[in-house]
Amino acid sequence: MAGQYADGITGWLNREAPADYGRNVQASRSKVLELRDAIETVRNFISQRKHEDATGEFGKAERTIKDAVVSYPPVGEVEIRAASGNAKWRYRKAGTPGIPYGETLAIWRLLELAKTREFHLLRQCVDGDCGRWFFAKREDKLGCCSEHQRKAYEKTEKFKEYRRGYMREYYALKSSGKVK
Repeated sequence: MAGQYADGITGWLNREAPADYGRNVQASRSKVLELRDAIETVRNFISQRKHEDATGEFGKAERTIKDAVVSYPPVGEVEIRAASGNAKWRYRKAGTPGIPYGETLAIWRLLELAKTREFHLLRQCVDGDCGRWFFAKREDKLGCCSEHQRKAYEKTEKFKEYRRGYMREYYALKSSGKVK
């Protein structure tokens, strides 16, 4: 279920959403990312049991989330089509009047994802040239694809230590004449 919400959010953030979602303008994007950061802050405070202070960072994040819920009320839309004797019903949450549909949908999907235990798996690729949003399948995944994941791993101290040891061994063998 969380993957469904995450796919909708990542598609919109990566500007891959259907055309009827509206344009992903910078103002809309910054509102969605601000809400994501607020949710992350609240989740971190709660996990560390530091949410007693409602005036500081926690209080600001909590107000941002409450404002989003009030500013983006879900408005339902029902469509009934009767063609050739077959009636088709369609219901969907419609956008808030005056706000792009994609922005409203991204906000509500983000709020739904926040209720799950997998919110922290919504990430932005660590590769500086990429920046794509993705939903990680595992806790340790930092890149949106295997190539970017490898690049991220190669920047870690663990990999650098391994590589230094490998190269020391390689140069020792090379200088001994056992490797061409």
